[in-house]
Amino acid sequence: MTISQHATTFAGLPLRTFDPKARRGGSRKPCVYRVGGMDFVRSEYGGGEHDFPELLDLFLTEHGGKDLTALVIGAWNPEGMTAGAADMLEALVANRKRMPNLRALFLGDITYEECETA
Repeated sequence: MTISQHATTFAGLPLRTFDPKARRGGSRKPCVYRVGGMDFVRSEYGGGEHDFPELLDLFLTEHGGKDLTALVIGAWNPEGMTAGAADMLEALVANRKRMPNLRALFLGDITYEECETA
């Protein structure tokens, strides 16, 4: 089975991709965020500007805290995902106190195109 599209819902809520450059404002509707992906994580294949730990830090600065109950992790290292997930997992564990009410975590919302570059 190949996965050609990202999930659109998780934990009963709509899913949005976290874009550190997106303009904020207005009221925020409840949602779950995807952190990661080729457009946001630095690699020779994508246009990202951050390593995954940096991107997670930016996300948690804006959306972390007691209201964060669910999180989706997309491609964390487009060039080396086949080498494992240690760096991504270490970043999540290191930031666990910034996500005290996290109850639902989806690791690997990654399309086949993102994985083929690895």
